[in-house]
Amino acid sequence: TAPLSSSHQDKVVLYTAGNRVFRLTDKGEHFQVISPDLTNNNPARVNASGSGAENFGVIYSLAESPAKAGELWAGTDDGRLWVTENGGGQWTELTANLPEPARGQWIVRIEPGARDPKVAYVVTNAYRQGNDAPTILRTADLGKTWQSVVGEGIPPNDPVEVVREDPVNGNLLYAGTHRGLFASFDQGKHGLHVGGLPNVRVDDRLIHPRTADLLIGTPGPRLAIPDHTRASRRCTPPTTAKPAPPP
Repeated sequence: TAPLSSSHQDKVVLYTAGNRVFRLTDKGEHFQVISPDLTNNNPARVNASGSGAENFGVIYSLAESPAKAGELWAGTDDGRLWVTENGGGQWTELTANLPEPARGQWIVRIEPGARDPKVAYVVTNAYRQGNDAPTILRTADLGKTWQSVVGEGIPPNDPVEVVREDPVNGNLLYAGTHRGLFASFDQGKHGLHVGGLPNVRVDDRLIHPRTADLLIGTPGPRLAIPDHTRASRRCTPPTTAKPAPPP
């Protein structure tokens, strides 16, 4: 499934990708190629088993920074990670900067920081190769270095499909896994399973910009809206350090 997203900076612009990134205008009537082939373009790595759709060589994850115009991130299903800071004029490959366990794995989601253009989160998974370990990486220097933010709480055999940073509270992260939804109030050090949801894979998650409702997409298809997130946003380190008020 090709990624398709609207621009945070220009509401008439859409981005999509195949093995290159495309900038769409005029309701998609016109397009401009803004990247070279960002994949390995290696037919020997193509896996046509199963349905025939499990093919390597496409940009699977594409995201524009809401904090900086012209900053785009792209990740491929054959393990390459890229960023551009000038709308596609020049792309920098970050693959070699990823930690070894994530290098070369399927890049399923990129989440640029909501306020800091140097911050981004990358989700990789390798369950297709029999490795179910969850992987969420965070950079604070535009991809030069990365740290794992899979802390206590997420099971060690629960692959991650999506991570989202709360647009108001940068310490609040949500991760969608193959067994449900997790929330972290300390930037990934600890994860809490969000109850009241079916024990199913969570493929996407969105916080509504006006109502703060939490929208969750699962296979099926199914869309769930369990609650709004305003109370969760107030769980900052200074707040959680205080003793709970008496009942």
